[in-house]
Amino acid sequence: MKQILLGILIFTFAHSANAGVYCIDSNWNKLSTLFNESARSYNRLVKEIDEYEIKTKASAFIHNRYSLEEYSSMWNMNNDVDRKSVEGFIANTNKQIKRIEKFNTHLKIIKKDGRNLEHNWEKLAEYCYDEDQYDNYKIAYKNYERSASNLKKTKELIESLKVTKAHYYTELEFFVKTKELSK
Repeated sequence: MKQILLGILIFTFAHSANAGVYCIDSNWNKLSTLFNESARSYNRLVKEIDEYEIKTKASAFIHNRYSLEEYSSMWNMNNDVDRKSVEGFIANTNKQIKRIEKFNTHLKIIKKDGRNLEHNWEKLAEYCYDEDQYDNYKIAYKNYERSASNLKKTKELIESLKVTKAHYYTELEFFVKTKELSK
């Protein structure tokens, strides 16, 4: 839906530019609506990420607290509770990896929309300046800066989740190695 709206917006901008009028209410309204939708999507996703506590400290991972030898002994125990606990850690690790992948998919969409918004606000600011609408230029430029800032935050969150996902993959490899060592 957002991609269709952005396409219409770009089409409108191209045709308005040919007519010599670009800094108009309809373009402002479309960009403002898309900006607000993108910000809501981002905020909703950040809240969801925080609720699932994806930002795990490195010290919380088992591979940072035990050696392979220490932890592989858990597999050798005759105690089903310990074995099921280890299997539960593996299942949870896989679940967290999938959750991060889902978040990253959504963040990539938000990032793409953010790039488009940044570009369109910048263009609108330029056109308003060219049309001698300096007050509108200042507002559009400020919105361009806000879009650039939001895009930067989105990229940082994507990178942060990549690091966290790598920790979970290391954790998963640790479990597989400890199981192999126990045989």
